[in-house]
Amino acid sequence: MPRGPPDPGDSPESRMAASEVYTKTGRALGVTDQDEVLWTPSRPHGTMVKTPQLHCGNIAAAKILGAGLATIGLAGAGVGVGLVFAALINSTSRNPSLRPQLFSYTILGFALTEAIGLFALMMAFLLLYAA
Repeated sequence: MPRGPPDPGDSPESRMAASEVYTKTGRALGVTDQDEVLWTPSRPHGTMVKTPQLHCGNIAAAKILGAGLATIGLAGAGVGVGLVFAALINSTSRNPSLRPQLFSYTILGFALTEAIGLFALMMAFLLLYAA
């Protein structure tokens, strides 16, 4: 069964040209031979590509940034709890006889609002400490 035309990147000449381009580009970017590099196959048939180890640093930075953004939900939960209890105080001042009934609804609203904050905190920890 024919596979189609051969890939021009498979020839030794193209591999040599790619190596020269990488060397020239690396020198232009200030990459030296002492820098740690990771060899990863770019194709299943074994062509190798050099990538810097900075990729691991980018992953760590993305984890920290994502965890920081996930904690925004905690601020929202704090505002929500404040609004729930502000509504309780406002309602109780208008009609003090309904305080017991309103207080049970307030505790339910507090629990649901705080659950959203705990989900945000869980996501932040998951982003930071999950493998």
